[in-house]
Amino acid sequence: MDQLHKYRCTYRCKTQARTVVQSHHLLTGISIEITTKHSNMQRRHFIKTAGTLTIGSVVLNGISVQGSPLAPPFTCPDIHNRILVMVNLFGANDTLNTVVPMQQYSIYAANRPNIRIPDSGAGKYLELDTTLPADQQTALHPIMTPFKTLYDAGKLNVVHGVGYLNNNRSHFKSDDLWNTAGDSTPANFDYLSGWAGDLFEYRYPGLLGNPNSAMPDPPCIELGATSGSNLFQTANSNNASVLLTTNNVSSYYNTLVAVGGPAPANFPASDFGNDLHFVDDVQRLSNVYAQRIQTVFNAGNNSAVVYPNTNIANQLKTVARLIKGGSKSSMYTVHQYGFDTHGSQVVAGSSTTGTHANILKDLTEAIKAFQDDIGILGFEDRVITTTHSEFGRTIDENSGLGTDHGGVSTMFIIGKGVRPGVTGKPIDLTKVTSRGLTDLQFDYRRVWSAVLQDFMGHGVQPMAAARMAGYLSDKAPIISDAYKATPSCYINYVVLPVTLASLDARLLQNGDAEVFWETSSEANCKEFEVQHSKDNVNWTSIGTVAGSGDSNILRRYALKHPTPVFGLNYYRLWQVDLNGSKRQFGPAVLNVRNKKGFDMSCYPNPAVFDFNLAITVDKDQKAIINIYDIQGHLLQSRQVMIKNGFNKFNFLTAQLKHYKGEIILQVKTDNGIERTLKQLIQ
Repeated sequence: MDQLHKYRCTYRCKTQARTVVQSHHLLTGISIEITTKHSNMQRRHFIKTAGTLTIGSVVLNGISVQGSPLAPPFTCPDIHNRILVMVNLFGANDTLNTVVPMQQYSIYAANRPNIRIPDSGAGKYLELDTTLPADQQTALHPIMTPFKTLYDAGKLNVVHGVGYLNNNRSHFKSDDLWNTAGDSTPANFDYLSGWAGDLFEYRYPGLLGNPNSAMPDPPCIELGATSGSNLFQTANSNNASVLLTTNNVSSYYNTLVAVGGPAPANFPASDFGNDLHFVDDVQRLSNVYAQRIQTVFNAGNNSAVVYPNTNIANQLKTVARLIKGGSKSSMYTVHQYGFDTHGSQVVAGSSTTGTHANILKDLTEAIKAFQDDIGILGFEDRVITTTHSEFGRTIDENSGLGTDHGGVSTMFIIGKGVRPGVTGKPIDLTKVTSRGLTDLQFDYRRVWSAVLQDFMGHGVQPMAAARMAGYLSDKAPIISDAYKATPSCYINYVVLPVTLASLDARLLQNGDAEVFWETSSEANCKEFEVQHSKDNVNWTSIGTVAGSGDSNILRRYALKHPTPVFGLNYYRLWQVDLNGSKRQFGPAVLNVRNKKGFDMSCYPNPAVFDFNLAITVDKDQKAIINIYDIQGHLLQSRQVMIKNGFNKFNFLTAQLKHYKGEIILQVKTDNGIERTLKQLIQ
């Protein structure tokens, strides 16, 4: 049965507060959240950027942007293409039944008479490494044999006693604090932006939500969650991530592209019209990411490694395939739920089985399969995976064979680039407040700082943007010396020579297009070259406009394009310095709907399960759609009525006589129009 595809676009307008426009494709695909601060949904002000521009770009609001992603220090490409995969164990994982305190087992057993992991006999805890010093001896839940295998292979580090001082025991607030680099102190308690969002906004000014040749992918991709995390929200209220709500990327793309039908050819000259235009842009421009993610997914593959058929495994399997396909996203987050084990954490009389054991099995098997997969695919040296939970659980069990909200937790760091072993000592069970464990050994920001700088090479400036510069002198020792980035490889960016305040395109009454932009500052700016594309891939120059040299006031520019095509038109700028260096901004996108014509396209291409033929016309007409194989054999024929405006016709590949390869779609109308397109079936 086909799943119900729903498109939901919600927004809150006419406030000075936070406004969210969310394109959310339920059940089958993507949720892209674009957030800004503005009044009356002032779209032209919303798209003020410091770099390239579509939906989700950086809003300056008078704040100078300090860097450009278009001139990165490529002296250390093996550092700068590294990837962090974060596994969020939401619900507060029970640390003590995950990493069993074998050195203080008597205290542990006394507090957990019914749910403790045995220290002998069947189901005995799994000793991690007998060669460790006595005060570091560590044991795992016996179900976690995949982690033991990773440890023995030198690809796992166990970090004890992680959290922050006086941890908050609310799931959502504590998760927010981890996501925003906050803690329980008043100064750090109410950050609105995520550390990853602010870090990537610094590294990629103007590119958040703006795919182009410099950064075709979102910096971050989330999987497995029902809504976007504030981890990727920026101080300027943009979002650095795309959320895939399922692991079926083909389904996600099919749902996103052309969803919602045609928008009006003209929008009312009012606040309401501006709102509609803004929402239409969200839908239209997010299609660019959809096509890119589908292309990357199709280009990738997994190895012969067999993943478990579990949600967390499918998320990680998708991540591996996207990386293999050439995705340039440098952070992925995946989610596993079910850790809030207040009751029935174990099966009565069998403490090594039950809810907690099941999710630990799913977790460790999935990560082991992922690590094996990326090893065979050839990029395991580029990837580190981490697990974290918003807090641990109480030292003692409750009456329902469960545990309650507690204190510090444990993190696992996995990958070829980690320093294998144990960091810190097993959590001291004599340090307890209100049943919660308080043996804080590593502030979680010390762990993130180590991964972000020692492994991924982020310099002081982006780390300061992420509110972690204060932890750089005391990073957790979790990265192997062989994989540590040296200071000469740290990523730090310089101030943009040109700060773009806005970039847009509009259709004039005579049918011409006009590209217009503003700069808030210029330094050594010679000129702007304007380029046009019908597909956001192949570009043609349509003219140049002289720059202002040096300027610190708002400058306005425009260039007319007399021949925009029917449908989508992409416009980008190349800003040229007096010394000849260039920087790219854009694209801005103009959808020409009221020029007469006949326009058709197919997506996705290639297709696996189904594809859509999109046809836009200026008047009603009857047509016949014929589909042929490459030898000219007719595979399917369909008579249709094409209505004035946008039309979408869906075809199932299974109904094409199970043909694989290139097909030809022919459309003949009763108005004498005949068009053909090629489509690939995989």
